[in-house]
Amino acid sequence: MRSTIKLFVVALLAGVGYSACHKHDTADVTKPTIEITEPLLNDTVVISLDSVHIEFLAKDNSSLLNVAVSIKNNSSGAFPFSDSRGIHQASFDYHSHFVPQGITVPTSMTLSVTATDHNSNSATKSVNFVVKP
Repeated sequence: MRSTIKLFVVALLAGVGYSACHKHDTADVTKPTIEITEPLLNDTVVISLDSVHIEFLAKDNSSLLNVAVSIKNNSSGAFPFSDSRGIHQASFDYHSHFVPQGITVPTSMTLSVTATDHNSNSATKSVNFVVKP
């Protein structure tokens, strides 16, 4: 009997802790916003001189849960760069550098960023750019 009571109390406390830690505005239907500042649409990056700079700002009216970043090689269909971050704040500045390998001719690529908030609202923004050897 004491084991059952202890188990019930532990389960009750765990449930209270979980709900307090994960309380979010369920009425929130606003999607996060994403502003990509690098690369810009149709930019050309010469990788023998520089790397691909990846910069964006993701914001939400309440709190972001995570962001996912990927770069797709539009010629091969491969994804030579990807990153995902847990955020848990209202805004997030991202900055990274990437040097594509095996580029011998001008190659079209797409940067895609997806931001998701704690209420499962998500937004995706993409820009196409060209990488030259």
